[in-house]
Amino acid sequence: MMKKEPLPFEEGSIAQRGAIVNAASVNSLLSLPGSVPYTTSKHAVMGITKTAALEARAHQIRVNALSQGFLLTELTRPLTENATGGVLDGLWGAMEKRQGRSAKVEEVGDVAVLITSPRMGLVNGVNLFVDG
Repeated sequence: MMKKEPLPFEEGSIAQRGAIVNAASVNSLLSLPGSVPYTTSKHAVMGITKTAALEARAHQIRVNALSQGFLLTELTRPLTENATGGVLDGLWGAMEKRQGRSAKVEEVGDVAVLITSPRMGLVNGVNLFVDG
């Protein structure tokens, strides 16, 4: 990106080279019991995002992160099925209740498009929560 010529998106706008979006999670701020490796990695994503945002802004490159809420995917489906008690018992329902409703992966994609838009040119180094 640094080698690319910066381009204005409309007359009189600030030229930009690009935008990077890192995949964080609500666990970049919160945590759940038994999630040390996952939570640690998502805190690291935020450290990388903030440092990269500071380093890249001189090159007209923005770096932000999205922290999606609870999305039902093939990876998370086991949390909703065959719970045998303990920490998983009712966990998915509680997560969606906190979020307010079920979410779709496409909704997070829509926010990624928004945050990379040149109209968001002053937004840099943020962790945007997409969790209802």
